[in-house]
Amino acid sequence: MTSSFQDLSEQDYLDLIELIHRLEECESQSDLEGVVQTHLFPLFQIDAFGSATISAAPSNPSSTKLAPIAAVGYSPHEIEWALSCQPYLEDFTRLLSTGLRTVLATDIDVSRKSLRDSFHRFFDDHQEIDPDDAPTLKNMSGHLTIVDGPEVSLAVGLSRIRNDNSFTYRELRMAELLQPSLLHACRYVALRRTLNHFSALAEHLADTANPLVLAQPEGYIMFCNASFRDRFQLQQGDRLPENLHRCMQMQDDMYSPAESFEEFDRFPPFYKIGKDVFRLTLTRLDPMQDYENRCWLFQLKPALAPQSRVGFAMKEAHLTVREIEVASLVCDGFSDKDIARRLFISPNTVNNHLKNIFRKMEVHTRVQLAHRLQGILQGKEA
Repeated sequence: MTSSFQDLSEQDYLDLIELIHRLEECESQSDLEGVVQTHLFPLFQIDAFGSATISAAPSNPSSTKLAPIAAVGYSPHEIEWALSCQPYLEDFTRLLSTGLRTVLATDIDVSRKSLRDSFHRFFDDHQEIDPDDAPTLKNMSGHLTIVDGPEVSLAVGLSRIRNDNSFTYRELRMAELLQPSLLHACRYVALRRTLNHFSALAEHLADTANPLVLAQPEGYIMFCNASFRDRFQLQQGDRLPENLHRCMQMQDDMYSPAESFEEFDRFPPFYKIGKDVFRLTLTRLDPMQDYENRCWLFQLKPALAPQSRVGFAMKEAHLTVREIEVASLVCDGFSDKDIARRLFISPNTVNNHLKNIFRKMEVHTRVQLAHRLQGILQGKEA
């Protein structure tokens, strides 16, 4: 009897591991763009790549400001136009802002027609731009977007140009497994672009409002800002609290991949101080690829988005990484069959995970689970 579900091949995993090792070696924008072209393009059969940091615009907190990190397949002027296109990708934005997925693709989550219509509206609103001067945007036929979770601060786009092949669950799953390493490489390159030395990093970030700390693998604090000192009553030379140090060790393990990996953590680590819940953003800094002298930059940002509240509730209930994946897709309205297809597991495995999820979340049915998670997402439940 043949299996009713697919799996990633051994070669897929080997290719992903090779790509992750290459991403770990990236020190600059040109390094990252080179790895994208030699390894990411053939693996995902794409023709264009873009990455950007996302932040609230100081003059208008409700709007966002995008700053490019690295791009391949775009002409220099197209990069600016591609960033200006983002508000027109309304279906992608809606799914990211209302659901729990952090990887979306045309032909799976968003229709090709929606993608084409987005660019048509962009060119209609920007008559000064000749579409023939923007061939990558004009001829984009497929798009896969990867973000860093709730309260998005980093996004990557993989695009196909004049390519009728659909993105598949295989590519979507590989993108989910690649997400931590790819986004970490982008974040690291963005940091190094303007901050070449740790001392400059400390000076630049000393006045940030959110708690921030630079720590060695053993847990000793190299630098911390005033907000961190006030929160934790710690200073340079002290050791991190045990639970924060444990988070760092887990991240260190994640960026030193084993020979295979099958799970994707949809949410960043959370840290609770009193009644306040923070998202932990961790970036490993290896000066000149000197692994022994690496350190970690911790940034603690308030977990305010509804998706963060859902993620924290699931982690508080001690759901495993795979159980969080399943529960998140239930919350987003997926059937057991669709969850199995998306995660490359059998429907029977999905059912077994759901039994564990029901027990941990103290519900009895799939409807109750979806109702509880949607309630948190909509702010109806703490």
